[in-house]
Amino acid sequence: MLRSPKDNGENISTYTIIWTAGVTPDELVKKLNCQHDKKGHLKTRDNLELSSFSNVYAIGDCASITNPFSGKSYPPNAQHAIKEGLLAAQNIINNIEGKKPKKIRYKTRGTMATIGKRVGVAKIFGFKFKGLIAWFLWRTFYLSKLPMIRKKVRIMSDWSMDLIFPSDVSMIKGYIEENHDNDIKDKENNNNEKNNKSEEIKLDKTQIKI
Repeated sequence: MLRSPKDNGENISTYTIIWTAGVTPDELVKKLNCQHDKKGHLKTRDNLELSSFSNVYAIGDCASITNPFSGKSYPPNAQHAIKEGLLAAQNIINNIEGKKPKKIRYKTRGTMATIGKRVGVAKIFGFKFKGLIAWFLWRTFYLSKLPMIRKKVRIMSDWSMDLIFPSDVSMIKGYIEENHDNDIKDKENNNNEKNNKSEEIKLDKTQIKI
């Protein structure tokens, strides 16, 4: 069930929802008393401190961090968030130890995405890949960034099983389906009540004739 974008209280019944929206900061981030960009991201300096405050850092999809090589903001994805997190941690340590903070100088390696079962697209260092190769590259990168060997082994075993066995099929009953089932049950109950009443009427008529 979807709420109409016209904000008129209308509900739109649907079985399939396709998310096509971009990444936007949480309302809590937008309401913070500091400088934001047009989309509500927190503006930062080149050392990842907030432009409005010192010793306060922002990274990831809530921050607007300028790429010094392109002049545009870094994309809000895992590749950049990992590097930003490492730099922010190092700068916090440098601040405690009285050292000079480091500036972000990260160059985007590329972009990758999965678009189906064992199908992906990727652009790495200017080279484009698609299909099974891109999917494999995406999974390799994802696996390499997971913390702890135990978690990596568990994910690898799950992926290996997925290559051998077909996917599990499960049914998720949504709001519409439950209402549909309830409507069917109500109709069946109403039909049963009508049948019972008609039988009672026939029985009464039979008794009168006797």
